Amino acid sequence: MQKSIILLMSILLTVSCCQNAQSRNPKNTHIIVGISPFQPKSAILKQKNQFGDALKIIMNIVTNKMDSGDKLSLIDTDNLREIACFHYPDNIKLTSKLKTKYIAKPLKETFIYYKDKEPDNQSGNLNIPKFMKLLKDRIAIIDNKNIEVVFIGSPIHKSNNPKFNFDHGWLSDAAFYQDTPFRANGDNSFRRIKFHMIFVGFRFVNLKHQEGLERFWSLYFIMNGAELITFNPDIKAYERIKEDLQSKFFKINPKDTEFLTLHLPNRKPTIKQKRHRPKKRNSMISSLEIITTWETKSGKSADIDLHLLLKSQKAIVNFQNRKFERGNQKAQFYKALSKSSSVKNGFENILLNNFDINDLDLWLNSYSRSPRKVKVKGHVSINIDNEATPYLIPFEISRQSNGTDFKDRHKSKAWTNINIYQFFQVASGGNAYDDR
Repeated sequence: MQKSIILLMSILLTVSCCQNAQSRNPKNTHIIVGISPFQPKSAILKQKNQFGDALKIIMNIVTNKMDSGDKLSLIDTDNLREIACFHYPDNIKLTSKLKTKYIAKPLKETFIYYKDKEPDNQSGNLNIPKFMKLLKDRIAIIDNKNIEVVFIGSPIHKSNNPKFNFDHGWLSDAAFYQDTPFRANGDNSFRRIKFHMIFVGFRFVNLKHQEGLERFWSLYFIMNGAELITFNPDIKAYERIKEDLQSKFFKINPKDTEFLTLHLPNRKPTIKQKRHRPKKRNSMISSLEIITTWETKSGKSADIDLHLLLKSQKAIVNFQNRKFERGNQKAQFYKALSKSSSVKNGFENILLNNFDINDLDLWLNSYSRSPRKVKVKGHVSINIDNEATPYLIPFEISRQSNGTDFKDRHKSKAWTNINIYQFFQVASGGNAYDDR
């Protein structure tokens, strides 16, 4: 086996050294690869000692994308066991010979791990919600927060609960707010982490099925503070790792959050039987905290201003009017400083007490004295009555303005509206489901 490994690596490294003459940024990246065990053995190693597609992706990352100081952890997404760890030491000039030295042991461990494994099925199931729980704990202890996560397997989620099987469709946006395995955690643990999904040889019902799953998983990662950079069936999609690429942005469809349904790609979503609408939650709250976070892809700084309209009181809370108090109703504007280059003047937040959520109208403005096109992506985190899990609402603003267009905000690309009441009712009206 040792000779076979060295032979395979020498072929791959000869190609990679020609392609990877220049060092890549960013440095000291920790790449976490979650690989589905439910794949044929040929995905790892084919006959005549040829790499299978899954292993080709991994080895191309190791040889073509990793620099000195980089690390790759290969993890089984089912039993959450680390299969192998590829690591190049800091501050060394990587040559073909040195790469062979550092790759040989973890590659051998990978072969040994798969040697006697016979998958129960070949669905490629990744069980992403389960893996994300492990990932959250692992990320918390990683000093270097320059992390990218790669999934190798099928984006078609499998579950013992038929409500969550994606064989023929995908879930409505209600999945991110109701009590499902896909509900957003709201703690921003995965902020700034790039995710990639690479799937080779897995079939969809049709193109609409694939596009629906791409939107679903993109929103899933957005709602967890991250972004899905890659959703691609091409084995060469590994080239997108450690690159400055933008993700697609998808918005939550409020109309799609009312019922937890499975969208089918061959027809428009329908509700076959009349469903009982959950009883609306009392919209009076004792405390509510609005927290904004954002970043830009261009490296330019951005300043997102909060403007909270109190409709009944005909008042506004923002950076100019920082405090409102009438009887037991209180609203306080404050800023949270950030060292991020994407943030100018700090994140703006608002704390409220004893308000009717239906009375709040929240607007965000991308402000600049010299307006230009700057794409900003972020989240508004709504923490109601100190609940354990805040509600995350993603937003994107593509332009800036000098703030004088407040009256025209409904048609300006420099403004976006956040309907707190609508998301509050959706998130509080779901039923519990079992995904064992």
